[in-house]
Order: sequence, then structure tokens, then C-alpha cells
Amino acid sequence: MSDLAERIDTIERGYEYLLAYAAQGRRDDSGSEVRATLTAMHGALDGLGELVGEAIGRASRAAGEIHGAGVGREASAGHEASAASEASAGREASAGREASAGREASAGREGGAAREAALGSSATSAPDAAAFLEAVTEDARKARGAIALVLSRPAISSLLVDNLNASIHLRALLTDVFLVDQALKP
Repeated sequence: MSDLAERIDTIERGYEYLLAYAAQGRRDDSGSEVRATLTAMHGALDGLGELVGEAIGRASRAAGEIHGAGVGREASAGHEASAASEASAGREASAGREASAGREASAGREGGAAREAALGSSATSAPDAAAFLEAVTEDARKARGAIALVLSRPAISSLLVDNLNASIHLRALLTDVFLVDQALKP
């Protein structure tokens, strides 16, 4: 299992545990595994955007190698011509967005190298892929912050965890990892 797959598994299993914990009506976390679960989730979120970008980049390159080897070439010849035309138009239309993304990456923002690696060969999808990778990075950062807040409390009640579970930041992150997990499956 890859590091990314392990992290996704930790986040998904952790969320399932948190749902059950929230339903228990606890006033504090004594005798529970909620701190260990939250700590594992917090660790799994560190650098998650970078890992997602690298994994998407590897998958995109692998798909390009398969396509370049002639798998389905005749069936997709018309599509390739259309894609090339769209790529040219997409590059012109998205030049401003790509320039902005390039400035952000060169400014050292987290995930810059991962975004570059993930964008691979499809020029038309590059801006959209970059936007998604930025969202994953931000969602992970925000969810990690929310988890850190909960971990900072001397007692972790079921109500506190219920509010964490309801947080849009944690929910957005879960949706991101569900999408990534499915998108990377062969």
C-alpha cells in the first residue's frame, strides 16, 4: 500500500470512528481512542496535497505511455485531433490562469511541485487539475487546523466531535480524498 493510500485509509477510518464517537454522548475522552484517532488523522493530512499531486502525475504519465504505445489509437484519432485543437485554444484562453499558477508555484507555495508533476501532458486539463490540487492542499490545511483545535482541548466531548464532523472543512477534505481514491484506481 502506498503512502497516499495509507493516509486516505487513516482519514476515512478516522472519520468513521468520529461518527460513532459523536453518537456516544460523552463528556470527555477518557477511556476512548479519540485522541489517538485524531492524532493519526492530523499526521495523515500533513503534506497530503503534495502526495495527491505526485500520484495524479504518475497516473497521468502512465496513461500517456499506454496511449502512446498504440492502445486504442485508431479509435481515438479523431478525438486526438479535436483535443489538439482544444489544447491550442485552451492554452490561449488559460494563459492568464497558468501564468498566475506559475507565479504561485515559483513563490514556493506548498504543492507547487506536485501541481507541476500532475499536470502531465493534457494542456486543456492543466488549469483545472491545478485548481483541484490547490483545493486539496487548502482543504487538508483547514481540516488539519480544525483537528488541531479539537486536540488542544483538555476534554474531547461527543458534542465537540459532532461539530468537527459537521465542519465544512472536514467534509470538503473527505470528498476530495474519496474522489482521488476512485480516480487513481485502474
